[in-house]
This record gives sequence, structure tokens and C-alpha cells, in this order.
Amino acid sequence: MDIPLRLLVVLDESELGLRSASMAAALAARLGAEIVLHVAIAVEHIDARSAAGVMGALLQHQEGCRQRAGEWFARAHALIQPLGVPTRTELTIDEEPSEAVLRIAADHGCSLIVVGSMGRGAVARALGGSLVADLIRRSPLPVLVCRDDMPACALAPAVPGSD
Repeated sequence: MDIPLRLLVVLDESELGLRSASMAAALAARLGAEIVLHVAIAVEHIDARSAAGVMGALLQHQEGCRQRAGEWFARAHALIQPLGVPTRTELTIDEEPSEAVLRIAADHGCSLIVVGSMGRGAVARALGGSLVADLIRRSPLPVLVCRDDMPACALAPAVPGSD
């Protein structure tokens, strides 16, 4: 029984996230793999003065997160769809991002995690942490890091008949 290859693409709200999705789509097309797009929206401070206010603010926060993620999923789908790669989406809200990525990868039986990296310096990583560094350190799966200085055509789709 063949187990389908699945690539988990960590999609954030950046052009680099979309470039990572595009590169993953080209790779998935070559491998005959599926893609799981994942947007992880981390915990945010919610300012409210009462329990009812907290619930209202939380529901409003979650709805805003769903709308933002929907926009990024749509942009990524527009890049992936022409390649005919089967794609699913997963949104996590208010969960620690690296925990969410690793859980989603396991839940979907992914073979590879694809993530973009802005190439922040050591001081920035020390102050804010790094999702990429955490995934590389903790993931039981290989992690493909798409850097912001990578050429956009690094994994261009194969041209039919060129083999």
C-alpha cells in the first residue's frame, strides 16, 4: 500500500511565506505529493474588563484570525492550483506555533516541513525566539528552510517533455 507523500507548509503573513508555498508546490508536483498549508496564529493579549468582555473579545479575535488566514490560504491556493497539487488547510489559533506545526505534521502524516526564514541575526533570535530554529531542533521530520534571499525559481516546475 502506497502512503502518499505530504508536505506541511508553514504559511505566515508574508511574501516569503507565499514564496515558500510556491517552492513547496513545485517540489510536490515533481514528487506527486500533497500539501497541507498551515497558518499558526499565536496568542495575543486581549484587553477586557469583565468575563463577558473577555469572551466577546476572544470571539472577535478568533473571527479576525480566521479572516486573515482565509486571505493567505486563498493567495497560496492561487499559486498552487495551476500545478494541480492536492492541498488541504489547517489553522491554529492561540497555540504555541512550533507545537502546532509538529502536531499538524503528525496528524496528517507529513514527510517534510517547509518553512520560510527571514535570516534574522543571533540577537533577534535570542530575544524573540525562532520558529525555524525550534523546528529544526525538535522535529522528527526533515525541515526545508526557504530563505528570503533564495531565487524564486530555485524549484521551478518541470516542463512537460523536457525529461
